[in-house]
Amino acid sequence: PEDVRRADLVREWIDRDELSEETFHMLDAIGKGISFTEIMWDTSAGQWWPAGLIWRDPRWFTFDRKDMT
Repeated sequence: PEDVRRADLVREWIDRDELSEETFHMLDAIGKGISFTEIMWDTSAGQWWPAGLIWRDPRWFTFDRKDMT
């Protein structure tokens, strides 16, 4: 029963309309080799739940010049 409940939560989250746009932004990594998506968390009711995914402009980020991490 617990496994079914968890699977239902995942199915509910995946069925959101916003996921197609979020997936589009994550797939940006295919063409550019990198993509940045921030998870926005809903922490109400004492439980962490992904409320949405926000694309972030890769120009905002830089790699360490010494070891490229």
